[in-house]
Amino acid sequence: MGTSVAIHSLEKDIDMSLKELDNVISEISNVFSCVVDGMQLGLQNMVRVFAKTDPSSSTIVCGAFCAMFGVIAIDSGSTDKVENVFWSIHNGKVRRAVSL
Repeated sequence: MGTSVAIHSLEKDIDMSLKELDNVISEISNVFSCVVDGMQLGLQNMVRVFAKTDPSSSTIVCGAFCAMFGVIAIDSGSTDKVENVFWSIHNGKVRRAVSL
């Protein structure tokens, strides 16, 4: 993921400093960022868990979010599609996976 973030960031701003680039990579790689993106998609409402498990916990939402990209890669046969979907979600172009 770090390489994809670096390339995407440098495409936007080739003069970005190493410190700024490190900050962007850290922010996007952060579990909180994963949870926020997953919650915006409503994954906590779709994932099936054991009765005593909170589907909105960070571990569950982030795991579902990451699994979704694995499925996209397998279905499309390309990690390029995964990058496109990730950036669409992370940049706010996609908000909900389903209408609730």
